[in-house]
Amino acid sequence: MGIFLFLVIFVAVIAFAVLRSREADRTWQVAATKLQLQFLPGGLFSSPKLTGNHNGCSVLVETFSRDGSKNRTTYTRYRIGYARSLGLGLRLTRQGVFAQIGKFFGAEDIEIGDQDFDKAVVVKGTDPSRVTEFLTPARRVRAARFLDSYQGATIYDDRIQWERRGVERDPQQIAHVIDRMTRLANHMVEDRADNAAIDSAMEARQEGRLGEALDHLAGIEDQHETDARDVDVLKGEILYASGEPEKAAELLKKVSEQEPEDQEVQAFAVLASQGATEQVAQQTDESIEGPGGTTEDDGGIDISTMCETLFDPKNTSPRTTELFEKNYRDRFVRWSGILKSFRSYTYDAVFSDSTGTRAVFEIHTMEEGGYGGRAVQVVVQLPAEAEKVLKSQLNSTLAFEGTLVSCDAFMRNLFVGDGKICGEL
Repeated sequence: MGIFLFLVIFVAVIAFAVLRSREADRTWQVAATKLQLQFLPGGLFSSPKLTGNHNGCSVLVETFSRDGSKNRTTYTRYRIGYARSLGLGLRLTRQGVFAQIGKFFGAEDIEIGDQDFDKAVVVKGTDPSRVTEFLTPARRVRAARFLDSYQGATIYDDRIQWERRGVERDPQQIAHVIDRMTRLANHMVEDRADNAAIDSAMEARQEGRLGEALDHLAGIEDQHETDARDVDVLKGEILYASGEPEKAAELLKKVSEQEPEDQEVQAFAVLASQGATEQVAQQTDESIEGPGGTTEDDGGIDISTMCETLFDPKNTSPRTTELFEKNYRDRFVRWSGILKSFRSYTYDAVFSDSTGTRAVFEIHTMEEGGYGGRAVQVVVQLPAEAEKVLKSQLNSTLAFEGTLVSCDAFMRNLFVGDGKICGEL
């Protein structure tokens, strides 16, 4: 009786395994047909595979098992090979607990000089200067977004690889992941026109010229849907910092639905939606005042405390934005900083006035840690005639005052409206 029961269970297990294998075969066959890849069916003791080329890249998708502490776990592995090796010994992974431990014990991590990217990504390579030059703003944006969405993924010198737990049984998801990874691979290998536009947008954004940044991004045409998502996230962040949460929410909500695993986009979409709701409420009730009220504030916000709180390495961009909205927006400040640049404008996305001068001050250097040695900037709205005064004051320390109106968390830029220069220190 015992032997018979064992045989029944054994046959049932085998039958179930065969059914599951055939189900996976059907799923992977659909994906192969959609992407024009070769499908190798799995067997009782083998797994299905997808091989071939897509978007100019080699593709291998397969399953494998790994022994755990208690049992074996099956994974689906995506491996996308570049058209050519980068020759940099490159390896990009997402920052995590183990990466932090490794850095503590002296493990290599090339710092690019981009605050947000250095916080999010561990960078390895054979030549730090070449790696830094290679990782342009556009490549940094795309790589960081991908690694945040596909946790556990690695961008190598010659390939991109990602593993996910379980056997993938959704052909649309298989096609989406392959498409996303191959397009990122092409952006890593080639200098494309839209990458130059993103580079220009990020440069303008760094200097607080958010309207110009949006113009650069708007000029990117004929994008594939996968590429457009990275651009839409940038647009959403800039629109939110520009005081247009409703437009930001629309873009970020769309991306969050397409990339449900990207937690940062999910959080920013929620924040933008809340901001849009609050903006509508304020517009319909003129009695509602912004938090902090400028009439009762003496400008005594401590720069060091505020910057270390907002830009703590543990904070994500949505968290920094949330803290700014709750504790600092509409607060009057009287600070001083080093004048780094200035430019006149006829319209500004944040300040909205028809004419004025936009001045960028360096106000604080972060303490040693995630942003050790990095400067925090404040973009100050000044009258148009201030340009004449500022011409002889570059790199001088000036006192200024005004009202905190926005924070671009990704760039670590603060914005002060209705500003004026109080004097040289």
